[in-house]
Amino acid sequence: MQRECLEEIDTRVEIRDMIAVADFLKQRSTVPEMRRHVMEFLFLCHLPAHYHPHNGPHPDKHQVDVVWMPMEQMDQIRLFPQYLSRCIPAYQDPNRPVYLGIHRDEGF
Repeated sequence: MQRECLEEIDTRVEIRDMIAVADFLKQRSTVPEMRRHVMEFLFLCHLPAHYHPHNGPHPDKHQVDVVWMPMEQMDQIRLFPQYLSRCIPAYQDPNRPVYLGIHRDEGF
């Protein structure tokens, strides 16, 4: 996780609690059409106080930007996979499910 954060947002993070796990069936550009199974683990992390959001030196090839915003505005942006826009704002709910089930790539 540290390596991913250094590459994609250019900083180290303090990893805290795991807040969710999901199975994600990601669409592949193949003929015949196929999906790749990915297990996703979401963690609550804390950033250094001096950090300002920006792309790191090696962002994911589909990464558009790094944005910090209030949780109540989460529905105003497009996240991929889309289920993140539902599960991230619920991370503080003690009754939230930890396992989020199986999600399919819905594209943009």
